[in-house]
Amino acid sequence: MSSSSSVGGTMDSMDESDDSSTQDALVPSLEPLCAKMDIKTTMKHLNCYIEELHEEERRLLTDISELQSTKKEQESNKRQQTETGNSNSVEIVQVNVNEVSEKTFAVSITCKKKNGSMVSVCKALESLNLHQIKFNISSLSQSILFTLFVQSEQTICDLKETIETAISQIDS
Repeated sequence: MSSSSSVGGTMDSMDESDDSSTQDALVPSLEPLCAKMDIKTTMKHLNCYIEELHEEERRLLTDISELQSTKKEQESNKRQQTETGNSNSVEIVQVNVNEVSEKTFAVSITCKKKNGSMVSVCKALESLNLHQIKFNISSLSQSILFTLFVQSEQTICDLKETIETAISQIDS
């Protein structure tokens, strides 16, 4: 068969330089000496290269699974610390309710400073849906002081009991 200008040609019409450029593209780590190698040697090098890639893939998969398990352990530990830190997180020292004017009360809550106590007290007060006029939080060395002015139809005793109950329910 003669070499023609048809697309692709036949196996007989392909010259050796086309084979070597294909081999060079398939095996990037081999030098351009591939043109002088026979097919058997090229296939041997390709198999070695593929085995190296498989080994690297296994190493990477092992690394990924180790990182994922480490991340899961860290998340689990963090969750346990959060749950442990929030149990009994609010230790109320004192709750005072004073009437400032008709239906307006000054409430002060003092609790020991612990992880999560400020958030727990704020959640408890928010759950009461009190009409708050002013709200202030002061952090002292060993305690936290919450001072708020609220308007309510309740009596002093009822308001104090409502606040204490709300805080104890969030705490448990």
